[in-house]
Amino acid sequence: MEYVAHMPVDRTQYHAQIEPYIGGLWIVMSITILAIGFMGGYQSERGILPAIQGGIRIVKAVTMAVAVVLMIQFFIPILPASRQVMGYFWLIAMGLLIVNRMGMMVLKEWVHKNGWGGHRTIIVGTSPQAQDVGERMVIYPGLGHHCIGFLGRSRPEAIHYHLTHQFVWLGTVDTLMEQCGKHRVDTVFLVSNDVDPADCYSIQNDCIQNRITLHVLGDDVMEKAFARPALFDGIPMVTIQYPNANTPSRWLKRGIDIMVSALSLMVVWPLGLVVAAWILLVSPQGPIFYKQKRVGEHGKVFDMIKFRSMIPQAEGSSGPVMVDETGDPRYIPGGKWMRQWSMDELPQLWNVLKGDMSLVGPRPERPFFVTQFSQSIPHFDRRHAVPVGITGWAQINGRSVLTRRPEHKLQYDLYYINHWSLMMDIMILIKTLGVVISRKASY
Repeated sequence: MEYVAHMPVDRTQYHAQIEPYIGGLWIVMSITILAIGFMGGYQSERGILPAIQGGIRIVKAVTMAVAVVLMIQFFIPILPASRQVMGYFWLIAMGLLIVNRMGMMVLKEWVHKNGWGGHRTIIVGTSPQAQDVGERMVIYPGLGHHCIGFLGRSRPEAIHYHLTHQFVWLGTVDTLMEQCGKHRVDTVFLVSNDVDPADCYSIQNDCIQNRITLHVLGDDVMEKAFARPALFDGIPMVTIQYPNANTPSRWLKRGIDIMVSALSLMVVWPLGLVVAAWILLVSPQGPIFYKQKRVGEHGKVFDMIKFRSMIPQAEGSSGPVMVDETGDPRYIPGGKWMRQWSMDELPQLWNVLKGDMSLVGPRPERPFFVTQFSQSIPHFDRRHAVPVGITGWAQINGRSVLTRRPEHKLQYDLYYINHWSLMMDIMILIKTLGVVISRKASY
């Protein structure tokens, strides 16, 4: 009688089969769907880099789903006990969901940019606050508003950076209903400060009669530094609170500043030597480094260090002046190129390491201009409530263009202060690289 040996069952083959997982698949999918909703994954992304923010939400949601499944698996065996399979699920699910998310975001933005879908919107008002609303519609198409244009007394002289090629003045306020019918508008944003009270009442009635959604904005955002919308037992209000410097997040921010600035100085020193050698070659009569008084956190004045990009004593006869965007004759050879690529800012990493500055924050101004702007712009000094930075929210939304628009720049700085988080700093740093490489709005 011939003896036949029985081969042992290969557990790897068992786990490679899909049948054992089908029964518990609906549980895993349900948990994943709930986790994505819990992490806000079904909301429209907006912010500095919405694609990255959406990806982070997916990573958190899938990680949470896997953790919950493993916890359930410990008590109730809903799946074959293979941690490798759950690892594969974690990687594959993240990859597929992120690709799907990115594709949907690109498609949605393309649809809204071409005026399809979403709300066809007119903004009543042309003030900076009204332009803030339109600017967000342009920056974040995913919000679902296609801005048809603005209504006001006249076309404003100063247009926000992101609206430079997007601003359309449709006419005066009394033509609102005519423009709504002409452009098939279903939503109106009304900035009440830009319109007479009688006109506000008339616009409200007209919108109700024509079944047009009306959003009303009140006081100027600059009048509410450190403000956050809040509810007190259902009563809407605005909470104004001075930023607290003694929080774990602020300590962590300082720790990141020290670590990143120290590592960056070790990495970029060869480039710094090249820049220093160039300055010494083309302008040997002046110093390599240029120290300039700037106003930092809580109004403290410090010496900000830069590579010198202009001739010695560039302001010797004129006093403090801003760089001329049309072509400043004070540049040394290659100086303008250095500024466009932000190479003159590299020594400021030393300011960050010392604690004078942070990597991200409102850009520090010179004492002369701080005094000047504080007299003409309400709450300008409030931007010194947090550490000043090499880059910031204003720098990635207009860069040098905002230098001559301090009132507009202040709005960006206050927005940063009101919405600050470590994740926001990281996003600003990533976006800064793109802004520097593109050299948009730099001079």
